[in-house]
Order: sequence, then C-alpha cells, then structure tokens
Amino acid sequence: MDRLAAALGMLGLAVALGALAVGELVVAPGLAELDAFVDANLAKTLTAPLHLRCAMLVLIGTLAIAAAAPRWIHSRVGTTMALCAVGCAAAYRLAVLPKAYATWAMADLVAGRPPEKIEQAQELANNASWLAAAAVALLLGILVLAVRGQVSAAPAPETPKAPAPTKDGSPAPAPA
Repeated sequence: MDRLAAALGMLGLAVALGALAVGELVVAPGLAELDAFVDANLAKTLTAPLHLRCAMLVLIGTLAIAAAAPRWIHSRVGTTMALCAVGCAAAYRLAVLPKAYATWAMADLVAGRPPEKIEQAQELANNASWLAAAAVALLLGILVLAVRGQVSAAPAPETPKAPAPTKDGSPAPAPA
C-alpha cells in the first residue's frame, strides 16, 4: 500500500507542479501578450478558461497528495503541508481566479475604464499569483520531505558480522 501511496503522491505532485508551471508561466503570460494581434479584452476572455482548467488540475493534484501523504511521507509536517497546499489551490481555483476574471470582464482594458475595476482586477490577479507561489513553495517542501523520507527509509547495506567468541574467550571458527 505504501508503494501505491507513493505513486499517487508523486503523480499528484507532478500534475500540480506541471499545471502551475503551465498555467502561470505559459498560458497566462502567453495569451496576455496577444494584445498586438487581438483586442486586450478578447485576450483576457480567451485566457480565463485555460487558466481555470490549469487551476483545477492543481486542485486535483493537491487533493491526491493530501490523500496519499499520511502513508507516503510518514510525517505530520508533510500531511499538514499537503492540506495547506489544498487550501491554497482551492482558494486559487474556487475564489480568487473566478472573481479576478469576472472583474476583468467588467473592465474595458482598451479604453482603461473604469479605473477602479481595472485596479481591483489587477489586485486580484496579484493575489492569485501569491497563492500560486505559496502552493509551489508548499509542493516543493513536500517533494523535499518525500525524497528525504525515501532516502532515510532505504535499508542500510549489511556488513558482515564477526563470529562471537566462544565461552572460553578463543575466537570462534569461521563458518564453512
């Protein structure tokens, strides 16, 4: 069962870190740079569903890690970090990103109006970035704990034992 938990945990870790990397480093900046080719409002509208799908994969990955952590990492710190990562991912996907994109939809980026909506949307986008950074830090901490646990759980190589001396103190004969 521990191997299954380790496989589930590593799969969840790969999915969560991969989706964060793709969502925050590829999809969002890549589609935001389409301003030269399409309207800025359309670029934000196109970014939203892809970014939300990546955030959903992060949430699924962190849930898998949290389910596997007690049997995989064997540390309460690791389990706590996994639950905190689930909280970050849930807030990121279910609260901050949808509200940020809803606020961007109420603003006209080309005209720059209303400025308070643009400012509010930018603040929410910054909050989403901070939540993503916190999730990455927690996931990397979990990775370190998992690797450290795997290294320390590896059996030590056996050294040959010297035969015990006999009752009279003379060395025992070597086994044949």
